[in-house]
Amino acid sequence: MNGVAVRSHGGPSILLDSREPTLHDLMSGLSVAGRRAVACAALCALPLLAGAATPPPVAATALDQDVQQLKNQVLTIERDAQSLEDDYLYPPYKRLSVYLGVQVPGLLVRDVAVSIDGGDSDRHQYSEIEAITLQDGGLHRVLKENVAPGAHRIRVWFTAQYADARPSDPPFRGYYEGYFNKGREPAELEFDIVREGVLAKPTLRFIDWRAAR
Repeated sequence: MNGVAVRSHGGPSILLDSREPTLHDLMSGLSVAGRRAVACAALCALPLLAGAATPPPVAATALDQDVQQLKNQVLTIERDAQSLEDDYLYPPYKRLSVYLGVQVPGLLVRDVAVSIDGGDSDRHQYSEIEAITLQDGGLHRVLKENVAPGAHRIRVWFTAQYADARPSDPPFRGYYEGYFNKGREPAELEFDIVREGVLAKPTLRFIDWRAAR
C-alpha cells in the first residue's frame, strides 16, 4: 500500500494513505447500523435514478399524433372523394334515395324490393344481423338511382317474420304503391314497417323527407 509514515509525539507510527478513499474504506469505518442505513438509502434511490435515466417518450407521442392526424386526413379525403363521385354519378337534380325502417318490435325483415315507374326492381335480402340492426332504429338505403324531375310511381314490397315465430308460421308480406314528385333537389323517401294495432298486420308507411321538413 502506498502511503507516508508519520510519527506522532510519543505514540506509534500512523500510516496515512495518499490515495482517494474508496466505498469499501468508508463502509469499513461504519458500525453495522450505519452500514444498514447507507444500504437502505442506496436502494431507495434506485427508482429515482432509473426514472431520471429514462427520457419521456416525447418523440413517440409526437409520432402517434402525426399518424392519427394523417389517418383523419385520409378519411376526410375519402369522404370528399365519395361525395364528388356521388355528385357526378347521381346529380342532385336527379338523385333518388329510398330507405327502409322497422317500427314493429320483434319483426325481422327477410327481404325488400323497390320498383320505380314499372322498371326492374331492386331487391335486398337481409341477414339476421341486418334485420336486428333495423330493430334498433336504423334505416337501410334500399335504392339509389337517377330519375328525371316530375311525377313518378313507386312500388315497395317486403317479407318479414317475428323472431319468436314457429317454423310452420307463414311470413308477413306487405305492399305499397303510390306516387311522388321529384323536384330539382335530391329526393329522399322513407318507408317504415308499422302496425296500427295489436292485432293488425304490419304495413308500410310512406314519408317524403322533403315534405316533412
